[in-house]
Amino acid sequence: MNRLFLDTNFLLDQFGSGRPEFAAARTLAQHMKDNDVRGAISPHSLTDFDYIPSKEPKAGRLIALTAFVDWYEVIRLDGYLIRTAIGSGERDFEDGVVRACAEAWDADYIISNDKKTYKESFIERLSPSEYLQREGIAY
Repeated sequence: MNRLFLDTNFLLDQFGSGRPEFAAARTLAQHMKDNDVRGAISPHSLTDFDYIPSKEPKAGRLIALTAFVDWYEVIRLDGYLIRTAIGSGERDFEDGVVRACAEAWDADYIISNDKKTYKESFIERLSPSEYLQREGIAY
């Protein structure tokens, strides 16, 4: 069973039809629901999803947030993970938090479109399309 830690941009991709990874993110989300693939997110990704400007009205974002909580495990943040994020060497703190959570959760992959992040992590970063390609799943 693959364990995928999902970056904020994966959440945005699922609901942003104009985003380059929209189709791949939707396909991957469905694949996760239909198969034995676990997903997890950091709690701050939920607040970022709601905060980042969106064409969706507030009601639509709340429906999406509820779906994310239903579909994915939300990792508990604590002082240890925050300290790990601070010392992670990632280019920004948010990326450090994602990395610390993914490593603590023992993820197999970090799913993110940001190719500049997670280079020092022992967990490989893949975009949704890269993951689907690796698994031989068409989208």
